[in-house]
Amino acid sequence: MVQSLYPVTLLGSEGAMASTLMSWLDERRVKQLDLIKFPNIRTFHRAVSSNIAHQKRRQNKIDNTLILSVPFAVYESASNLRGHRAISRSVMGHHGKGQGNTLCMHISSLHELPSNVLEGFSGMVIGAHQMYGPLVEDVSEQTVVLTVPESKKDHHLHDFAVKEAKAFFENAGHQYVTVIAPKTHDKLMSLQQFMAHSFFLLLGMVTLDCPKAEGQWLEHAKATAKRVLSGKAHVYEGIAKGNPYNQGVVECLNDLKRSLPESIGLQQFIHQLSETLRDYYDKALEGLDVTSKQATFISTPISRKRDELWSELPQSSDLASIEVEGESTLQRYLDAVKGNYTAWYDDMSLKLIA
Repeated sequence: MVQSLYPVTLLGSEGAMASTLMSWLDERRVKQLDLIKFPNIRTFHRAVSSNIAHQKRRQNKIDNTLILSVPFAVYESASNLRGHRAISRSVMGHHGKGQGNTLCMHISSLHELPSNVLEGFSGMVIGAHQMYGPLVEDVSEQTVVLTVPESKKDHHLHDFAVKEAKAFFENAGHQYVTVIAPKTHDKLMSLQQFMAHSFFLLLGMVTLDCPKAEGQWLEHAKATAKRVLSGKAHVYEGIAKGNPYNQGVVECLNDLKRSLPESIGLQQFIHQLSETLRDYYDKALEGLDVTSKQATFISTPISRKRDELWSELPQSSDLASIEVEGESTLQRYLDAVKGNYTAWYDDMSLKLIA
């Protein structure tokens, strides 16, 4: 563990990601706080405040690290409050003045909104996104993306805090740790999370509709769809509905839906779905401020499997002869994204994994 980050206060200690973080921390120097363990919000705020003392400004010295591993709804609620220090008040019980030497690290799968609502905090703010889910045990091939709000680039702790945060995740064994802008992160997540999930969920739907369809490519697709459906519905709903940049992917799928006939060969459906999404992906990636190395490594296990299947699409006369309702399949999925995603996800999970 990077010693300069201690002492650490971890908010949200009951979550899966918080448990993972604790495995990399010295628990003797960490104060874990979770709202559900306190009788009311005031006693929680007092506990948080007592762990974060006011400090004098010092270069290259982090006096406290505050890790926020809280539901995204916390940031959504805070964004509706008045005042640029609303998140500090709603989470910590004070507005964050006098915390210039505190590093506040939010652990989130979306970064633009948390960055905006944490802007009023006087300390340094860094977002961290571990690009994998709780099923991953070995992180040696995994990536962590860090983000810094534009307003914090001139913060006196910026260079030192970014260096130490990178070292923390590198020491935990991650293959690649990089820094991009919060907005760029969220745009990229619409491609690497929502698009990848959509691809496999749609393939899972057609395998249910065509139980006799066989082949190695389809088996790999079905296995990955099962992996997507093995998580928690509210997490995948948050990914599907929480990122405003997903709308481009939704429009892409809508365009594909309008171009398909009512009935189409399964192989043709797979090819058109893959090629349409891949074309959108390539064009969207061109507009993002990322290096070629970042574009390669900022990925998830699911998106890497998507890229693998895209590289070698199936060529089978058996699949070509099986008819699917491509237009209807896309509409049902788009309805789920727009409507009761959790109920649809749970139903799909029961059907595909059972």
